[in-house]
Amino acid sequence: MPSDLILFGAFERHNFGDVLMGHVFEKILAKKDINVTHASILNNDLTAYSGTTVHSIFDLVEDGLDERTPILHVGGETASCPFVSALNFDSPLSLPSYQQSMISEEVHRHLTTNRKLPYITPPEEVINGRRMNWKNRLFYGIGFTHLGSNPGGNHDLREAFEECRIAGFRDSYSLENASIVGIRNTALTPDIVCYINRLMPIAINKAPRYVLLHFSKKFLEDNRDTLISQLATVSRTTDIAFIVGIAGVAYHHDSLDALYRFKALAAQQSLSIDLLTSLDALDICRQIARASLVISTSLHYRIVARAYGVPRISFNTHKVNCWANANDKLYPFGIESETLASTVSHLLTNPNPTDSSSQEKDADMIENYLERITEIVKSAKCVSGGATVIPKPPLRLPQAPSQDLWIASMACCLDNQQATINKQNDIIKQHRIYLASKRHLVKQLLTLMLPTSLIRFLLKTPLRGQAK
Repeated sequence: MPSDLILFGAFERHNFGDVLMGHVFEKILAKKDINVTHASILNNDLTAYSGTTVHSIFDLVEDGLDERTPILHVGGETASCPFVSALNFDSPLSLPSYQQSMISEEVHRHLTTNRKLPYITPPEEVINGRRMNWKNRLFYGIGFTHLGSNPGGNHDLREAFEECRIAGFRDSYSLENASIVGIRNTALTPDIVCYINRLMPIAINKAPRYVLLHFSKKFLEDNRDTLISQLATVSRTTDIAFIVGIAGVAYHHDSLDALYRFKALAAQQSLSIDLLTSLDALDICRQIARASLVISTSLHYRIVARAYGVPRISFNTHKVNCWANANDKLYPFGIESETLASTVSHLLTNPNPTDSSSQEKDADMIENYLERITEIVKSAKCVSGGATVIPKPPLRLPQAPSQDLWIASMACCLDNQQATINKQNDIIKQHRIYLASKRHLVKQLLTLMLPTSLIRFLLKTPLRGQAK
């Protein structure tokens, strides 16, 4: 079936927020008779986890994608994300860390693109020798909370947003950074996941009370013992249960192994913790909606909790702090692990009311933007006729996307191993020549400045890195 719209985001990896954003947009637009194709920088299939079949935008162009087909860029902290960082997130989990950047650069080379920012389609680019002049680019709910200090990178970002139809950012911090960089005609566009409760109403039954927890891998590594101690303090004063969930198993995200170790160590402290091991984004939403309290390092755990009116606490994470401070001050955010017990105890006994007016305002803004997007898509459809997309066979497990591309890149790196070693040896040789020349220069300067006896004394010890 021809596609009316390319839905573009970091959909190729297993991440709760990215999968959920794509799902919500697809379902909402389907109600407006808009057929979408999910695209990213690499191919993958996450249909078993509330995601979808994801196509590489570079493959779509090679297959004849019409440049007039609208491309809707969906959310995520994507504005300042460079290619190598994006590909590092996509790398196979078994790939050693020290090889990440080297092989990611090789993957980038295989993609045959001059695009500078992976998730920001520029007005014009060359893909596999084909020049694309994109006519209908829309950016909705983009995160830009990290303002880069590199003038060249900021220039690239500003140019990438030129002539776009919508330039929407999901919080006031991102909006301000976009203005600083010089992106024009920007607007605040609420995160599309704020609409999840309208798309998927969840009945709250009288199930046993529980606190739903989420910790990123690094946060858990840094705070594990403190978290166990704090949760044990809470458990001594209440009979509420604790469940730990997942927000993504892509590289640098969460770790199931770390969660099982956390559960075992907690048990040694007589602290009972259950694990929600489902990787399905909608299962996670249901668990959030029915919780008594949600505590997380994940931004979209907080956004979903807010949508369903669930009390929430966020740890001190920059991206979450920016969004919560701009959109959700009602419940605590930016807390440290050492204060978890006192914060939880206070909220369980004194829950704040739901801020329904803010939710209604967000919903109204989202619906207005959806109408605008619909008009642009239907106008473009009359001209382009839509893009034909060939479906890919599904994968069985959530894994690193485009495995064949990674395998080919790793093989290429191995083939070039000797050339790399020779290049490194040349650098070392040049460094030694430089040091020798520097030592000779110092000796000449000393000859001019100091007595001969003192020079001999100083030159008894060779310069660092040089033999006598």
